[in-house]
Amino acid sequence: LKGLQARTEAAAERLAAQVAELRGRQEKAQSRFAALEELRQTGEGLSPGPRAVLTTLRGALADAADLHGLVADVLRVEARLEAAIEAVLGPCAEAVVVGKSGTAAELLGRLRGEGLGRATFLALDRLRAGTHPTSAGEPAFPECLGRAADLVSHEPEFRPVAEALLGDVLVFDTLEEAEAARARLGIASRWRCVTLAGELLEPNGAVSGGRERTERQGLIGRRNEMERLAAEMDERRLLLAALAEKSAFLEKRAQQLARDEQRLSDELAALAATSTETKGILVVVQRDEARASE
Repeated sequence: LKGLQARTEAAAERLAAQVAELRGRQEKAQSRFAALEELRQTGEGLSPGPRAVLTTLRGALADAADLHGLVADVLRVEARLEAAIEAVLGPCAEAVVVGKSGTAAELLGRLRGEGLGRATFLALDRLRAGTHPTSAGEPAFPECLGRAADLVSHEPEFRPVAEALLGDVLVFDTLEEAEAARARLGIASRWRCVTLAGELLEPNGAVSGGRERTERQGLIGRRNEMERLAAEMDERRLLLAALAEKSAFLEKRAQQLARDEQRLSDELAALAATSTETKGILVVVQRDEARASE
């Protein structure tokens, strides 16, 4: 019984250490998420115009629901494509997406009239009216990962945004593959090529790329990190809840074992007392028998 109780207590201690570690990681994730959420709410890191639209001007709109957010908010990009898509979008990552051109005009007037900065607007009604590239005319390159517009996800209403900004971009794994494809396309082709590392090849021959020593997180990277942190925190919450149940079980088991040990100890003590008493009686009986036989 003592061995079982010792093993139970050891298991409870290991479980407590695991819970403490998970709670520490959870607190760090919550702190990071809160910092990123504050950046999002305040528009920190944005140009003055988009920041003013999302903070100062949003509440004054005649139809606030017509403001959908930034391009970086409406396009979902998997982690491996972050550098490529952010390189293609450039400043357009913070372009403001609205439903109607009238909303764009209203916001432009406020920005101009109040000197709040400049912003680019993408009105869905105008984008739908325009023509955008489609995958039907995509060149066939075996090494091509796909057309950028097809590699991002979004709500159906934002398809025109993806087509307008990413519809003419082919994604490749390496710079060598992108350069070979760009050469085969020829200078007259409208297709741009981008690598997973973020090197962008333009039809006119220009190539952009590289990185800074201290890389600033892009808007898409920030959003992806927030989604990843939220998923991890949800998973940890479930795990902590399961561990709490297991901890409660082990604690209850340890308490029961302690009670059982005490009960057995009491019973053994009672048996010992009874044995001593019995031995005393036996001695008396034996003495009496001896006297009687004399």
